[in-house]
Amino acid sequence: DNAALDLITQEVLALNSIETSCSVEILQAQPQAIRNRIIRVMMLNAGVPAASLANAHIEAVNQLINNWHGQGEVALPGKLWVSRSKNQIAIESKNNREG
Repeated sequence: DNAALDLITQEVLALNSIETSCSVEILQAQPQAIRNRIIRVMMLNAGVPAASLANAHIEAVNQLINNWHGQGEVALPGKLWVSRSKNQIAIESKNNREG
C-alpha cells in the first residue's frame, strides 16, 4: 500500500534528519521501495524539478549505493549532481560545488 510506504519513508527521513544527504548504511538498510522513496525526496529537497525526475535518476543513485566502485557523480535535472564520498550520498547544485 502506497500510503503505508510513504508513512514509513517519512518516519525514516525524520528519524535520521535526512534532507539532501544520507549515509550509505542507512540507505542500504532500507527495503528497495523505501530507499527509492527516500532518494526521490532527497532529490526534490535539493531542487530537482518533479516533472523532470525519472526512475533512471533514482536507479543511478542506487548504483552509487549498492554497486559503488569509485564511479563519478550522477547528473540530475536542475543543474544538480549526486555523488558518493566514502559512506555518504549527497545532492548539491553545480553552483555550490564550484563556489
